Amino acid sequence: MSRLNLASPPVTLRAVLLGCILLPINAYWIAMVEMVWHGFHFSATSIPMNVIFIVFIIALLNTLWKRTSSRSGLSQTELLVIYIMLATTTSVIAHDNMVSLMGLFAHPFWFATAENEWVQILQPHLPKWLVMEQVNMIRPFYEGGSNFFTEGYLRYWIIPILNWTAIASLIFLLTAFLNVFLRRRWIEQEKLPYPIVQLPLDMTTHGTQFFLHRGMWLGFFIAVIIEIINGLNFLYPVVPLIPIREKTA
Repeated sequence: MSRLNLASPPVTLRAVLLGCILLPINAYWIAMVEMVWHGFHFSATSIPMNVIFIVFIIALLNTLWKRTSSRSGLSQTELLVIYIMLATTTSVIAHDNMVSLMGLFAHPFWFATAENEWVQILQPHLPKWLVMEQVNMIRPFYEGGSNFFTEGYLRYWIIPILNWTAIASLIFLLTAFLNVFLRRRWIEQEKLPYPIVQLPLDMTTHGTQFFLHRGMWLGFFIAVIIEIINGLNFLYPVVPLIPIREKTA
């Protein structure tokens, strides 16, 4: 089991800055893949694959930098800070959080019909400061053909967005406080292994053991080949499928 290098320097400003630079890139990537293309749900997996990919590239470049330059690269602590920042924001903007929440702003008003009677049954009970009720302002959200950053739309959307941001921030802050209360019990007393953190720990360990390990590359290429073949099967059914999941229905 990999362990954090206790001799690593503390959190540095450059690690936080690099993480802040990567945050909007990561958010845009998730939004495009999960909301626009509907290709893959990064945030629906126990280990966020988008974060693993980004940290993998940074760790690989960091290893090459250390081998070819006399200047020190990023420490394990710094790499883990970047991983934590990206993983945390990924969980916040995940498919079942912000991605779904955006549609709920206007859903009760856009899909209200005479048959479901939402105008009488549902809409009167919704706080006005959390929803968007003007159909002409939410029409481009569903039909397109307009720019979200147009002054009229932005001014109308900004109120529920800011209100929901405050609510979501409070909820996630409370979960962070809850983790603080449970930390000693889980880590020091029960000594939970946290298996999903072993991969980022191995990737960020000093040296080249991870990237030179033949078993890692063998497993990596086996998984890649299977995913490529199954991806081709989705696009071209004539390509045989390699079953890796048991059908439940």
